[in-house]
Amino acid sequence: MVRQFTTLCLFLYLANSLFGQAETEKLDLIMERYAEFAGNSTDYLDLYDQISTYTKRPINLNSASFEELSSFLLIGQQKALDLVNYRKQYGKFLSIYELQAIPSFSLEYIKMLLPFVSITAQGKFNLKETFKDAGNQLMILGQYNDIGYMQPKNPTDSNRILGDGVRTLVRYRFYEPGKLSIGFTAEKDAGELWPTSKNGLKAGYLSAHAFFKPQAKFLNAIAIGDYQVNFGQGLTFSSGLSFGKSALVLNTFRPTEGIRPYRSVNENQFLRGIAGQFNLTTKTKLTLFASANKDNVTVSNGMAGSLDNFGYTRTLRDISRKNNQQISILGLNINQRIGSFNVGFTSAYQHFSIPFAPKTDPYAQFRFAGNELLNTGIDYKGTFKNILFYGEVSVNDLSKKPAMTHGALISLSKRWSANFVYRDFPATYKTLYSTAWSEQSTPNNERALYAALQYEWYRKWTVSAFADIIQFPWLRFRDNAPGFQHDYFIEAKQFFNKYSIHYLRVRNTIFTNNTSEYSTIKKQQTNYRWNIRYHFENDRPGQIATAFRAEIVQLKNLEKSVLGTMFFADLGYKSKSGKIKLVGRYVIFNTPDYDSRIYAYENDVLYAFSIPAYYGIGNRFYAVLTTRLARRLTFWAKVTLENNTRKKELDQLNFSPLGRIQISYTW
Repeated sequence: MVRQFTTLCLFLYLANSLFGQAETEKLDLIMERYAEFAGNSTDYLDLYDQISTYTKRPINLNSASFEELSSFLLIGQQKALDLVNYRKQYGKFLSIYELQAIPSFSLEYIKMLLPFVSITAQGKFNLKETFKDAGNQLMILGQYNDIGYMQPKNPTDSNRILGDGVRTLVRYRFYEPGKLSIGFTAEKDAGELWPTSKNGLKAGYLSAHAFFKPQAKFLNAIAIGDYQVNFGQGLTFSSGLSFGKSALVLNTFRPTEGIRPYRSVNENQFLRGIAGQFNLTTKTKLTLFASANKDNVTVSNGMAGSLDNFGYTRTLRDISRKNNQQISILGLNINQRIGSFNVGFTSAYQHFSIPFAPKTDPYAQFRFAGNELLNTGIDYKGTFKNILFYGEVSVNDLSKKPAMTHGALISLSKRWSANFVYRDFPATYKTLYSTAWSEQSTPNNERALYAALQYEWYRKWTVSAFADIIQFPWLRFRDNAPGFQHDYFIEAKQFFNKYSIHYLRVRNTIFTNNTSEYSTIKKQQTNYRWNIRYHFENDRPGQIATAFRAEIVQLKNLEKSVLGTMFFADLGYKSKSGKIKLVGRYVIFNTPDYDSRIYAYENDVLYAFSIPAYYGIGNRFYAVLTTRLARRLTFWAKVTLENNTRKKELDQLNFSPLGRIQISYTW
């Protein structure tokens, strides 16, 4: 369901004349709701592309499937379910404002949605017209990081960083949203060598793709180069961006998206080769994909360790293992529509040129070892009245217990919704490409029941809550016995008017782990963590936008009781013409222990997102400037200053700056 927090600020977008900046504001609001639970920093190109696509080619409400509707974050799963049920009962929409007949669609929400939806069909794919209508986009980013503190004291060390602190990124794309995308991405990370230097070409990252979606009678889509695939609930085989638990308590369903072009700078979890989706009948789709990609692994005695998920090639050691693991993948997916349900079958064979070594740690004894892996699964999704049912069952060894996830999203009334997810991922289940909704990074060693409830009174109140009761049947890293985690969350949000909101959020997590590594005898202990947050913001057009947040984290266990605090204030300015936007934040934090760290989403340049962990005692300031230099030329700049006692302990420079600039030109 669309979050009121999101729709409030997105509605303000309609009054803006500058679309490019409004797109980023919209994306910032969505990302903050998702990403803070994950506590990471990455490149979420897919989300921006989605908004850009539906702006130029609005989604057809009369023909779009539930999967297509729910995958659009401004619609979400609950409202997609309400819309599809209405369409089944009354037929196609005759007017866009007929959406008012759906109880959960208010007039204000419909106005917010107008730029992205229609009730008329798009014209058929025409290659000549598509190339004629396609546009170009070139983006160049420059960034500086202080990396001096990372250099080892021994200058002959194989881990000595070879390059400077400059990060550069170049992206080009020739595209027509929803139909065509041809482009490349090139990146040099901070600490890596420039391409012109010795070993420089080995250090950098280069990606290219060509993607066509003719949606013809037989051929639906084809990708050549770098791409991603997503099937079912992501349990058997899927790659790319995905989210776990978040403040959007109803969003646990994984919409099936099939094939997508890959444009990110994450140097793993994508496929490189060719993929095609074909319409066997009007109700049956077949997807075939093949990939021959490479990744980095540490090799010892002819056996590989774990895959490198960081993508940095900054030292001689990094260069020596660059792309040394050849990964070959062949797979297929068949999707059959049966009434209001879809049933899918997915199978993916993976071969690794260097076999993975068995793990010696007790907690890791069930991890994947060898050089071949076959994942096979069946997924389903469908609606019955006001309930969405979905799930997936997957195996990689027929002699072992299958992994499974099952969910139900229920529209109880106009204002009440509920969501339930049961998941059972055995410790013996092995997968290297999965985006399944789970607590851990990979879906194994986890059995849980998730229940969520939401009350939504549009423009007045939203109350969201969940409880996630998890068991870990086998050992985990830093937990030398079967353990558990109980996660409870509630958030109450009030809307003062169109421009001002505040909310109170409380989260309580109870979990097990070992006593510290410094303990003479390690034993399992129970931890009690509380997160309490109050947030207020005001964004009235024509005024300085303001926001304030106070957050407290407390953790108690057998060894310690730690308390972390964080306060920030935001100021934002936008010129009347919309050509200049300036956002700044000042943060004070006191989180002396790693277990008391606090995450907060930060504004950034286009296509970049930051969710830093405030850990230490100090303060932080950042400012982001966005300006439209010309009709097709946009400039972004960000500067960050941080004073942190923890950084002093690491011999970092006090108030070490981080700068980032980016230019985008479209034609």
